[in-house]
Amino acid sequence: DLEEEEEEGSEAEEGSEESEVEAASSSDEEVDAEAGAASPSGQGNDSDDGLGATDAEMFRMDAKLAAYFATIKNGKGGNAKAAAEQLDQFKLRVVTLLEYFLKRSPASPLVPTAAVPMLNALAVAAKPSGSQVLSQRLAGLINSKLVKTKPGAAGVSAFEPEDLAAALKRSLYLASRSADPVVESAARAVYTFLQRAAAGQHSAGDGARAVAALESAQAAARDVLASRRTRLDRAFFANLLGRVPTLAPHLLPGLLRGCSGARSEFVRAEAVALTQLALRTGQAGVAGVLGDRVADVQALLLSACDRGVFAKPARQAEAARLAARMAATLLPVQGRAGPAGLDWGAVRAAAGAAAAAAAA
Repeated sequence: DLEEEEEEGSEAEEGSEESEVEAASSSDEEVDAEAGAASPSGQGNDSDDGLGATDAEMFRMDAKLAAYFATIKNGKGGNAKAAAEQLDQFKLRVVTLLEYFLKRSPASPLVPTAAVPMLNALAVAAKPSGSQVLSQRLAGLINSKLVKTKPGAAGVSAFEPEDLAAALKRSLYLASRSADPVVESAARAVYTFLQRAAAGQHSAGDGARAVAALESAQAAARDVLASRRTRLDRAFFANLLGRVPTLAPHLLPGLLRGCSGARSEFVRAEAVALTQLALRTGQAGVAGVLGDRVADVQALLLSACDRGVFAKPARQAEAARLAARMAATLLPVQGRAGPAGLDWGAVRAAAGAAAAAAAA
């Protein structure tokens, strides 16, 4: 899924940066007009007193700002440097208004919808041609304010299901592919924030939005196991599952397959570690998931205990511990004889042999 995003976004990253800038700028222009309207003088007064402008003053300021932006768009701005600086000032005022909004209405259903537009604006500002000051303000706003708000009861209800899927896909793409550490960190935070907000849709019976969130988390797990270009790591999933433990059972099937079928020994070891993490954080649902996949569990456990899968003793020992943990998870549910159809003796023997070999 992220490879598709990468192909679709290659032009946005290389040949179509202008379209991304225009999209961010058009959004900024609309909000900038409101920002200017907040102060009768339009000179960037960020105090709350400026919010008391009359309707007539606001309409006049809207007209002035519209004329200003039209002049820039038509290339008649005169001093390009001064125009760019003034545009940055308008954007900084928008950031100030967003800070004010997050402070006054942190539980608003509109807060999650603002996350990805802010992240896109940060990605543009963080480029060499962008604004370092704006980048720092946006990064601070995302990491210190936005993602620390508690999603309200409405969760992600302000999103259409397809829009939620697109927002998750975009933030996951930047978390996985951005070479800028500031953008990567903010994208990880935004992705986890959106998953937190979507978690309430599971209990609310909102099937379409819940499915979008679950499918996105599964795409993240596939990406870390299959792609060489991913920047997702164990810390990303530890934070995600720690905050949204209900995702863990849904990630287990793919992670189990990765324990033996991932592209390299290192990634197979990561799959083992992530599977252990999922078993710890999603205890309420993992037994049922494993019990429904008895044949897969046997095949994967036997494979994970095979010395041909892990050449390094330490990794082999981790695989053996994973087999033991799965045994402890399944036996209370399936009985002492083990799950029906599972050659539990073979699994135990393989796990014991692997553990002994790793300890030797």
